[in-house]
Amino acid sequence: MTESEQVYVNALLLEISTLREMLMNVDLEVLARMRARQASSDGSLPLRSWASSQET
Repeated sequence: MTESEQVYVNALLLEISTLREMLMNVDLEVLARMRARQASSDGSLPLRSWASSQET
């Protein structure tokens, strides 16, 4: 593999890992919204309240 090919492959790998991180963040946000919606309908604690109670 030439040096320019290696640079290209490294750039692709970096882009892939960045996209994976973005997708994980979207998944977490969707999950948090679903839990918040469920909590508001069943009266349980919202996710943020639960998360902040875990920090102490």
